Amino acid sequence: MATLATFVLSPKESKIYTIDYLAWLDTNETISLAGIVATPPDIAVAANVSTDGKSVFVTAGPGGVDGDEIDVELLVTTTSSQIKEDCIVFQIEDVCP
Repeated sequence: MATLATFVLSPKESKIYTIDYLAWLDTNETISLAGIVATPPDIAVAANVSTDGKSVFVTAGPGGVDGDEIDVELLVTTTSSQIKEDCIVFQIEDVCP
Protein backbone atom coordinates (compact mmCIF):
# COMPACT_ATOMS: atom_id res chain seq x y z
CA MET A 1 0.00 0.00 0.00
CA ALA A 2 1.46 3.36 -1.01
CA THR A 3 1.38 6.41 1.21
CA LEU A 4 -1.11 8.95 -0.06
CA ALA A 5 0.20 11.83 2.08
CA THR A 6 2.34 12.68 5.10
CA PHE A 7 1.28 15.44 7.49
CA VAL A 8 2.91 17.02 10.54
CA LEU A 9 0.69 17.36 13.60
CA SER A 10 1.49 18.55 17.12
CA PRO A 11 0.20 16.48 20.07
CA LYS A 12 -2.28 19.24 20.96
CA GLU A 13 -3.66 19.92 17.47
CA SER A 14 -6.82 18.64 15.87
CA LYS A 15 -7.03 19.21 12.10
CA ILE A 16 -9.31 18.27 9.22
CA TYR A 17 -7.79 17.11 5.92
CA THR A 18 -9.73 16.69 2.67
CA ILE A 19 -8.93 13.67 0.49
CA ASP A 20 -10.38 14.23 -3.00
CA TYR A 21 -11.38 11.08 -4.93
CA LEU A 22 -13.06 12.80 -7.90
CA ALA A 23 -10.38 11.71 -10.41
CA TRP A 24 -10.61 8.08 -9.24
CA LEU A 25 -14.41 7.74 -9.23
CA ASP A 26 -16.34 6.59 -12.30
CA THR A 27 -19.07 8.79 -13.79
CA ASN A 28 -22.11 8.96 -11.44
CA GLU A 29 -20.21 6.96 -8.78
CA THR A 30 -19.95 8.34 -5.25
CA ILE A 31 -18.34 7.31 -1.98
CA SER A 32 -20.82 5.51 0.23
CA LEU A 33 -18.61 4.61 3.21
CA ALA A 34 -15.23 5.59 4.67
CA GLY A 35 -13.48 3.69 7.46
CA ILE A 36 -10.29 4.62 9.25
CA VAL A 37 -7.81 2.98 11.64
CA ALA A 38 -4.69 4.47 13.25
CA THR A 39 -1.66 2.31 14.15
CA PRO A 40 -0.65 2.73 16.89
CA PRO A 41 -3.99 4.14 18.07
CA ASP A 42 -2.35 7.06 19.90
CA ILE A 43 -4.31 9.84 18.16
CA ALA A 44 -8.00 10.31 17.61
CA VAL A 45 -9.00 9.83 13.94
CA ALA A 46 -12.31 9.95 12.10
CA ALA A 47 -13.40 9.81 8.45
CA ASN A 48 -16.54 11.44 7.06
CA VAL A 49 -17.81 11.38 3.48
CA SER A 50 -18.53 14.80 1.94
CA THR A 51 -22.14 15.66 1.11
CA ASP A 52 -21.44 15.32 -2.64
CA GLY A 53 -19.79 11.91 -2.12
CA LYS A 54 -16.62 12.89 -3.99
CA SER A 55 -14.20 13.34 -1.08
CA VAL A 56 -13.49 12.25 2.49
CA PHE A 57 -12.77 14.52 5.44
CA VAL A 58 -10.16 13.01 7.76
CA THR A 59 -10.00 14.46 11.27
CA ALA A 60 -6.81 13.74 13.22
CA GLY A 61 -5.70 14.67 16.72
CA PRO A 62 -5.15 15.45 19.40
CA GLY A 63 -2.73 12.85 20.68
CA GLY A 64 0.64 11.23 20.30
CA VAL A 65 3.98 12.44 21.58
CA ASP A 66 6.86 14.22 19.89
CA GLY A 67 8.65 11.84 17.52
CA ASP A 68 5.71 9.47 16.99
CA GLU A 69 4.82 8.36 13.48
CA ILE A 70 1.21 7.25 13.15
CA ASP A 71 0.08 5.19 10.14
CA VAL A 72 -3.57 5.69 9.25
CA GLU A 73 -5.38 3.26 6.96
CA LEU A 74 -8.32 4.74 5.06
CA LEU A 75 -10.79 2.36 3.36
CA VAL A 76 -13.29 3.90 0.95
CA THR A 77 -16.27 2.00 -0.51
CA THR A 78 -18.23 3.37 -3.47
CA THR A 79 -21.76 3.01 -4.79
CA SER A 80 -20.29 0.73 -7.50
CA SER A 81 -18.82 -1.56 -4.80
CA GLN A 82 -15.24 -0.46 -5.48
CA ILE A 83 -13.00 -0.49 -2.41
CA LYS A 84 -9.93 1.73 -2.26
CA GLU A 85 -7.26 1.54 0.44
CA ASP A 86 -5.00 4.50 1.16
CA CYS A 87 -2.38 5.18 3.82
CA ILE A 88 -1.82 8.55 5.49
CA VAL A 89 1.13 9.16 7.82
CA PHE A 90 1.07 11.65 10.67
CA GLN A 91 4.41 12.75 12.09
CA ILE A 92 3.91 14.09 15.59
CA GLU A 93 6.11 17.08 16.40
CA ASP A 94 5.96 19.52 19.31
CA VAL A 95 5.47 23.06 18.07
CA CYS A 96 6.83 24.58 21.28
CA PRO A 97 9.33 22.12 22.82
